[in-house]
Amino acid sequence: MERYTDKPGQPYGGEATPEHPFVVEARSRGEGEYTRNGLSYATAEDASAGGRDLFMRWFGCESYRVVDTRTGEVVA
Repeated sequence: MERYTDKPGQPYGGEATPEHPFVVEARSRGEGEYTRNGLSYATAEDASAGGRDLFMRWFGCESYRVVDTRTGEVVA
C-alpha cells in the first residue's frame, strides 16, 4: 500500500486536512493514552478499515478508535 496517496479508500500520509479529517488513534498494551500514526483518511469508514488492519497486524495494539479532527468526536 502506498503511504502518500489520495486514492479513494486509501490513507493520506500526512496530518489531517479538511479533505482528510479522520484519523486512527491506537493504544498500546499497558499504555493509558491513544496515539496517532500520521495517516489521515477521507471518510470514517476508510479510517475504521485502516484501524482494523492496524489492530490485526500489530500485536501490541490493545484498542483503536477513529476521530473526526474537525470536531474532536470519536466516531468509531
